[in-house]
Amino acid sequence: ELALAGLVVAGTAPVWALVTVASVGNIAGSVVNWGIGRGAGHLAARLHPAGRRAAAVQAAVSRAGTLFRRFGSWTLLFSWAPVIGDPLTLVAGASGVSLSRFLIFVSIGKIVRFVAVAAIARFALSG
Repeated sequence: ELALAGLVVAGTAPVWALVTVASVGNIAGSVVNWGIGRGAGHLAARLHPAGRRAAAVQAAVSRAGTLFRRFGSWTLLFSWAPVIGDPLTLVAGASGVSLSRFLIFVSIGKIVRFVAVAAIARFALSG
């Protein structure tokens, strides 16, 4: 956010381009998390098929999936938030949320965040 705000205030590039680059990069990182979540249970089972660790990981993923399904994919609108954003994207992958649904919610949340940062920088900080 600070880098984006600084670049907006400095006027180094069009605001739309800065917001686009920040959003695409951040969304791409979330897709990586989704993919890690998607494969986490399978990987744990392959590494320790009969071990207690695999059972514990699978139980944790199952519990997280239950909670995620209870509150729905709309929670991905908060994937931009510090501390909770990355775990939300991991759980979405582990819960089997489709990539297209994931991208819709995550993109909305992250683009709105970067538009707000750019707007604040442009109108409040450049004054």
